[in-house]
Amino acid sequence: MIYPNPTDNYFQLSFSDHKLQVDRLEMLSINGKNVRSFEKNETTLNIEGIPPGIYFLRVSSNKGIGIEKVVIR
Repeated sequence: MIYPNPTDNYFQLSFSDHKLQVDRLEMLSINGKNVRSFEKNETTLNIEGIPPGIYFLRVSSNKGIGIEKVVIR
């Protein structure tokens, strides 16, 4: 879960599966370009400096890859 969404400067990540082991977190543009990468242990992600728009957070983990839409105001 990502909250708040839409957001301005940061958002929080929360996973319901406590056995999930995150390997990589990447913020992607609507075109699939990597805009920013984050430390795999981060749960509060700072997105200051990323222009407003629609992005996707790609979470690579031991359970596969998940993608969540993020709206930056």
